[in-house]
Amino acid sequence: MIENIVRRWRVLSGQDNWKNLLDPLDIDLRCYIIHYGEMAQATYDIFNTEKTSEYVGSGRYSRKNLFARVGLAIGNSYHYTPTKYLYSTSIVDVPEEFLLEPFSKEAWCKEWNWIGYVVVATDQGKVALGRRDILVAWRGTIQALEWIEDFDFPLVSAYKILGKAIIHKR
Repeated sequence: MIENIVRRWRVLSGQDNWKNLLDPLDIDLRCYIIHYGEMAQATYDIFNTEKTSEYVGSGRYSRKNLFARVGLAIGNSYHYTPTKYLYSTSIVDVPEEFLLEPFSKEAWCKEWNWIGYVVVATDQGKVALGRRDILVAWRGTIQALEWIEDFDFPLVSAYKILGKAIIHKR
């Protein structure tokens, strides 16, 4: 299966708009989707939401142990080296719903939260993927006010995407 991904990564990444890959779902595409889904899920597994921890709002694990601690090191053919952790920050007072703040006064930080990571495929990962992959993964919505913002769906014109001819057809 890995050989297929090495050979087909461009097609699996959408080169032909996933023609003949979606119905039924191509097994290589399925593996590809699961791989990147697990990398995204890791951002939620890593984020420390424990309010009693002095490290609330940070990543639970060091970069060195990132994939071992979230269960992606064993049995995973796609090897990466974490290069950077990403943080969101605010220099203005924001409601607690936007930044997790610890109860402890000795907390590591009260102004920013961990949001994701950057990883680069190792030489072994490059062989498995057929290319040097750089992946940036960040967590999505967790806090209550983030969810409220997510449910605001302002309507926008599809003109820039579909063009005039499509919009005026009925």
